[in-house]
Amino acid sequence: MSRELVVANLFLASVLVVGTIGYALIEGWSWGDSLYMTFITLTTIGFREVHSLSETGRFFTILIGLTGIGSVAFIATRTAQVLLNTQAFRYRTMMRSINATSDHYIVAGHGRIGQRIASDLDRAGKPFVIIELEEDREDELEAQGYKYLIGDAEKEDVLEEAGIERAKGLILTLPEDRANVFATLVARELNPDIFIMVRTDTNANRRKLIRSGADKVVAPYEIGADRMAQVLLRPSVERFMERIMQSDALAHSID
Repeated sequence: MSRELVVANLFLASVLVVGTIGYALIEGWSWGDSLYMTFITLTTIGFREVHSLSETGRFFTILIGLTGIGSVAFIATRTAQVLLNTQAFRYRTMMRSINATSDHYIVAGHGRIGQRIASDLDRAGKPFVIIELEEDREDELEAQGYKYLIGDAEKEDVLEEAGIERAKGLILTLPEDRANVFATLVARELNPDIFIMVRTDTNANRRKLIRSGADKVVAPYEIGADRMAQVLLRPSVERFMERIMQSDALAHSID
């Protein structure tokens, strides 16, 4: 497929060169005008002719159009096929890797909190799968070497693809508590025994999340504020907490 694209692009470039030379020789135009006329013919932009064409020039334009437009269409079609095949291959490879994973954690949401959790799990050597809704983060996840799915963690099929039945724990860091509540309900139905940890924006929603099936509800902003207060009020306690909460503290709290 890639060889076909290389050949097609070389052919298209040769048509561009031949067209430029042809207009210069047939119509006596400058190289710039000849190149521009060839370009607008191949791309079917539809602009008016650079200059009036002779009969020979019009016949030459027809030949350039028939040859070049076909090449452009071929390149566009093959490029789309390559992209689709690449994405399909990436998806199949990722699914084989996820299907071979068990006793893992599922991290739903790869925002600031989800990134930190994934990093801690990775350092601790714990298997995990990330579910991320935003497609523009796929390249970042690919570069980090994480197992991931692009999809909505509120949907049963996405959680099933992530291996919810085989998973040890689910960590929900979705941006809205409503989404976290719904994802908790769905996950609990799919796997009644799974440990579910949920991030919330406020303690006011803690009870709703617990009732929906969450085992642990964490309000990161309130925890951060409490810790900042401890630094000021009890610095010795804070230093002690820093020593015991290094590296794999998250993994210990979930195990």
